[in-house]
Amino acid sequence: MKIGALVPVRLSSQRMPGKALMPIMGRPAILHLLDRLFASKHLELQNVVLCTTTDSSDDPLVPVAESLGARVFRGSRDNIIDRFHAAVAEFAFDAVIQADGDDPCSDTTYMDLCMDRLLAEPELDIVLTEGVPLGLGSKAIRASAIRRVWSHHLTQQNDTGFIYFFTRTGLCKTARIRPQKPEHITRKGPPYPGLSRRSGVFRSSVQGTLQAGNSIRDRRNCFVIASSTRTDCIEFDG
Repeated sequence: MKIGALVPVRLSSQRMPGKALMPIMGRPAILHLLDRLFASKHLELQNVVLCTTTDSSDDPLVPVAESLGARVFRGSRDNIIDRFHAAVAEFAFDAVIQADGDDPCSDTTYMDLCMDRLLAEPELDIVLTEGVPLGLGSKAIRASAIRRVWSHHLTQQNDTGFIYFFTRTGLCKTARIRPQKPEHITRKGPPYPGLSRRSGVFRSSVQGTLQAGNSIRDRRNCFVIASSTRTDCIEFDG
């Protein structure tokens, strides 16, 4: 089975333009995410694909990703399902780890756990995280599920909320990976076997994603505390 990674990212975000290239500890944010993907036991360097658009505004992403050894695929700007479908076909992937380009804190542990579960249970189409702080999670998706969703989807503008085509349409069989450490349990999440709410860090403001309202300074603080491949603890100012 050929396993790849797809990282959807573009620079023309209306809420926080250019965020993937904003510096964190002297490096573009997207490179921190690529580091974490490269650390996955399921991924080889050449199978990590930055999945961006054909817009000229996204040209600066290409040399940055390639400088670290990642591949680049360019497709539809607004139809991310079509972009994924074309990328999977281009690289002949059988399954992919999917991490969002604005999540530089995405935890390698959850990438591996999602793919472990997907491979162990052939009836599953997608495995995703549930109840972890925003920005730490990821997904593992079979290429067959991407093809199935692509063949059924109608809207051409699905770059926001595309995951619901996989989880809320009845087209795919899903499973979820829950927090593996007390500090990863969020206040909104349900209690999990073996982890106590009392030992967790329950701050609704804890996030590991880049979006409007979260300063880049907070992301720098996160990376000072987190390791390069796994988030053992995250703390933010404010």
